[in-house]
Amino acid sequence: MTAQGDLKSPGELLQQARKACGHSLDEMAERTKIPSRLLAAIEVDDYEEVAEPLYVKSFLRTYANCLDLDSQEIRNCR
Repeated sequence: MTAQGDLKSPGELLQQARKACGHSLDEMAERTKIPSRLLAAIEVDDYEEVAEPLYVKSFLRTYANCLDLDSQEIRNCR
């Protein structure tokens, strides 16, 4: 059983994976075609900065796929 403190948010998981791969936000912005300021907002789970929920879901999926993460698992963390 996982302790509540061990659960990570989608942003934390994405940031952790990006850093583990050694990529900068600018590199990921180029690869995903998502502006780096929005990727930074996603990594701190500031979805208000991103805009409409449809965009948030799409950006989470794109970012996760680019990092070889399960996008469905990332979206379900919310």
